[in-house]
Amino acid sequence: MTVFPRGTLVAGDIELDPMSEDYGKPGSYTISGSTSGQVEIHRSRIAIFIGAPILDPQELVGVNQGWGDSVLQAAYEAVRNSDSIAANTGSLVYEAKVDVLQIPDLSSIMADPRQRKLLEDRVILSATLKGNNGMMIIDKEEEYSQKTFNFAGLPDIGGQALQAVSGAADIPLTRFLGQSPGGMNSTGESDLKNYYDAINASQSLIITPAMRNLDDALIRSALGDNPDDVDYQWASLWQMTDEQKSKISKETAETINLLVQSQLFPADALSKAAATLLVEHSILPSFEIDETADPDETMDSLPLMDGAPRTLYVYRRVVNTAEIMAWAKRQGITDLIAANELHVTVTYSKTPVDWLEMGEDWSSDKDGRLRVKPGGPRELGTLGEAKVLTFVSNDLTWRHNSMIERGASSDYESYSAHITLTYGELPEGAEPYQGPIILGPETFEEITE
Repeated sequence: MTVFPRGTLVAGDIELDPMSEDYGKPGSYTISGSTSGQVEIHRSRIAIFIGAPILDPQELVGVNQGWGDSVLQAAYEAVRNSDSIAANTGSLVYEAKVDVLQIPDLSSIMADPRQRKLLEDRVILSATLKGNNGMMIIDKEEEYSQKTFNFAGLPDIGGQALQAVSGAADIPLTRFLGQSPGGMNSTGESDLKNYYDAINASQSLIITPAMRNLDDALIRSALGDNPDDVDYQWASLWQMTDEQKSKISKETAETINLLVQSQLFPADALSKAAATLLVEHSILPSFEIDETADPDETMDSLPLMDGAPRTLYVYRRVVNTAEIMAWAKRQGITDLIAANELHVTVTYSKTPVDWLEMGEDWSSDKDGRLRVKPGGPRELGTLGEAKVLTFVSNDLTWRHNSMIERGASSDYESYSAHITLTYGELPEGAEPYQGPIILGPETFEEITE
């Protein structure tokens, strides 16, 4: 990545198609190099920051085409005025107290070089004797007085100039000068909040669109693709107090509790959403969500694979339970089993086998999941006392038969992949679920009666 100053890039023709997302922007830029000559680069390969927008289109010609004013231009004049006022105010300090000595016939004395020299020596001697606060000796006919300067209004003038600089820079005066807010009961919180809101608006409306080309390149370089679900948000500049954090934590916990009690959402889906909410609100910032693992299981709860023959129950939990629960409600299935109990049985062997001999599942993705494509032959039927959704999956069938060949047993002559839905009755005319079925990693357990 290379950063080019404004003088290095020359904007090309402006896009005039109002339907284009680049309307009003140069279609390309030309870079002048000492060895390679001129190189034309499409605007999609550059992250452009034009500066402050220029409203008059007639000024956007020649070297100004494709660019704006400097972001410092708005504050430049205000800074110069404030600097001039500060310099002039400093010079007035020397005029704070002026001694005035009135000498009779001064003009005639100054016309004679000899008398002028005598007068200068006399004034120097008088000033030396006086010092800052000492006694001053003058002729009886001379008059001595002092003139002082009133600085009462200068602080207000300097303050107004600094406020003009603060406004031009769009920075609150309390933050710009690092001073306490003025006025009774003033905390400066509203000024600081407005300032942070302005920065957030600049991040969202100016910086993010300008960085989009660079963001796309970085994401593709890291992932090899640019998924739609990859996004980022700017961190908030506002720092909450401990009291505010405690209040948000309490309200978030109460909200999650109400959603759990309402039972409107599947337990596993609500668990992931609640965990994400706690992390985003920094209530549990170090909490990590493992989307590939079963939320009801940990590695400590899995049986120890010591090679001893045992009965074997292999199943996969359904991951996209929300879609299936929504389909069931549309079909009128009101007594559907709990979402975290939806699963597909791979093998149910009452004959003890060595689990380590069952081999590895080769059909899952890198996260251990198996995705059954939408559509295909599917039926709603009865299996024992259960009402099930039967579907076809060559991967599950192959895995089941592979375990049978390695010594596992089955109570059925052939394998049929199915999901148990309910132990009640199915509504008449209910249609089978035709969407995708996403299954989690294989779980090995002993059969318990």
